[in-house]
Amino acid sequence: MTGPEAQPPEASGTKPKPTRNRRRRGRELALQALFTLDHQPLSVTTAKTPIAEGPKGATLAAALYRIRERGLGAELECLVADGEREDAQATAQALLTLDPQSALALEVTAWLAGKGPSPHAPSKDERVELEAVRGGLDELAFCDQIVRGVAEHRDAIDKLLSDSSTNWRVARMAVVDRNILRMGVFEIQHLKDIPPRVTLNEAIEIGKRYGTGESGAFINGILDKIATQLGHVRGGRPNGQAGPGSNGPRDAGTRPGKGGKPPAPGEPSTDSE
Repeated sequence: MTGPEAQPPEASGTKPKPTRNRRRRGRELALQALFTLDHQPLSVTTAKTPIAEGPKGATLAAALYRIRERGLGAELECLVADGEREDAQATAQALLTLDPQSALALEVTAWLAGKGPSPHAPSKDERVELEAVRGGLDELAFCDQIVRGVAEHRDAIDKLLSDSSTNWRVARMAVVDRNILRMGVFEIQHLKDIPPRVTLNEAIEIGKRYGTGESGAFINGILDKIATQLGHVRGGRPNGQAGPGSNGPRDAGTRPGKGGKPPAPGEPSTDSE
C-alpha cells in the first residue's frame, strides 16, 4: 500500500536559465496541475476547453487557469516593483480578463490611474518567489500540451501502466509517481520531437526530486519497460544503459512510490534537451 498523500504543489525557488530548463519547468507545472486533478473525471471535451476561458466548471481548464493566473499576478508585482508602468498596465488587463475581480489587478489599475496608493513592494525573498512563479508563464504552452494530452488519453495510458506494473494497480501508486508515469507515457507515445531517452531521464529525475527514495527506480522500471515494448528504447534502456537507480525492466512495478513532495516549479534544474 502507498504511504501518506503529498500536499498540493507550490511554486518556489529561483528563476532558472530560460533555455535549458524550459521543458523541465513545463513538466513540473504539468505535474502540479495533474496532482490537483488526480481524482477528477476528465473528458475529451474538458481537455479541449480553451485555457483563456477560465474555470467555468471545467476542472482541467480550472487547473491550468490557476497556474496562468498565479503567473500573471507574479509578473504584475514584478513589473510594478520595477516601475514598468506600460507593461504593468497590459498585464493587469490580461489578469482582469481571467478574473474581473482580481484584487491585485484592480489595485494596480487604480494606482496607474492616480486613484489609489502605491502597491506593496515585495521584499528580496518575496521577489525570488515571484520571479519563480513568473517564469512559469514561459513554459505554460508545454505544460498545457502535456496536461491536456494526459487528460485525453488517460484511460489508455492507465491501462498500459497497469499492464506494465508487476504488483501495483495505478490507483495504489503514490499520486506523484503515477502522474509522472502518465506524463512519461504520453510523451513517449505522442510527442515524437522529444527523444524517449530524454523523457525517461526527466521522469526519473523529477520522481527522485518530488517523490521518495524509491520513486526514481520505480518510475524508471515501468517507463523503461513500456518504451521497450513500444520499440522506442534499444536494449530496453535509454542510450543502451540502465537508468539511474534501476536494475532494468525486470524491476518494473515491483515497488510503488510512497508519497513524496510535489513539484516546486521554480527550483533550479538542468534539462538534457
